[in-house]
Amino acid sequence: MDKLKKQLDFIIKIDEAKEIFRHTKLFSGKRKENDAEHSWHISLMALILEEHANENDLNMLKVIKMLLIHDLVEYIREIILFLQKILWKKRIKRK
Repeated sequence: MDKLKKQLDFIIKIDEAKEIFRHTKLFSGKRKENDAEHSWHISLMALILEEHANENDLNMLKVIKMLLIHDLVEYIREIILFLQKILWKKRIKRK
């Protein structure tokens, strides 16, 4: 599989973040935000509030990258835990 195909597959997969709802509500209080909205919102907050950072050499590109991907680790972890539970149940049934 070439690199572009892998990248496109990943982009399609992370679209699922729009379906993962967090415990926190929107500022309006009308509903809970999803993971995609959360990452977008905190990334914008970082850009807007950058001037208030106490770092002169702040690497804003690095900050934005970290904010955009920080929940992907949790998402991948949940998938792994889910698969481990399935495998564990199959293992128990075989015994």
